[in-house]
Amino acid sequence: MEETKQMLIEKVGPLIREMICEIKNKYSTEKCCWPFMPYIGSKYSTSNKKILIVGKATKGWGGDGGAGKLSEVIKKPDFLKCLSELTDNFIKKRVTPYYAGSNDKNNYRSSFWRRIYRLTSALLNGESELPEYKLDPVKSTECFESIAWTNIFKISAIEGNPPKELINIIKNLCIEALYKEIEVLQPNIILFSTGKSYDCYLKEFLKISDSDIDSNKEITSIKIKDFDGVAFRTTHFQALHNSKLEELYNTLKGKKIQ
Repeated sequence: MEETKQMLIEKVGPLIREMICEIKNKYSTEKCCWPFMPYIGSKYSTSNKKILIVGKATKGWGGDGGAGKLSEVIKKPDFLKCLSELTDNFIKKRVTPYYAGSNDKNNYRSSFWRRIYRLTSALLNGESELPEYKLDPVKSTECFESIAWTNIFKISAIEGNPPKELINIIKNLCIEALYKEIEVLQPNIILFSTGKSYDCYLKEFLKISDSDIDSNKEITSIKIKDFDGVAFRTTHFQALHNSKLEELYNTLKGKKIQ
């Protein structure tokens, strides 16, 4: 896992540096939060189901549990390692403990992570149907140690999703970064929790046509060139109805995963 994490830093890190240079020249490091480095669980590489979760962008990211400014983190001598550790610590110290049943006030919970927890736990355990939501220390640890997580856009605004102006500046580098991540992580299941509004970006990022993704559906399969696994785009997990989560699970459990 450490080797894969280092490969991500080596492959994605230079692209993040380029994004920062572009932002310095064309935007403002004061308006942006810390860049996002992907998360990889300690058991991801050995899991028979390598599940990569892809979100939109982090709404404020960095610092001690809150939004940190890009202008601050780039002053750190080894800031790429710092970014990787931030993602690790967020999952290990704040998300995993909550779904394990801890009541610590620093824990983090959301509908986004609750649905990931339910879905991936069931997939990893080969459940016949999607179980009811229940906090469980064994399932929480297994779930979050077995997944990888990234975002379409690696740098966002201090508050909210990245504005159009920022997207136009970093988009091409984010496209390259996503391909590097898929190359390193080699997932066999990719879940784009981005919603219909991001289909325009998925088409551009993944070089797919209208026939490869159905933008009329809340859940749609995606045909990605040279990818042998299973890929779906869903309504953002924050807003996905439980009945649709069950539909997604029933579809995924019937797929032959290579």
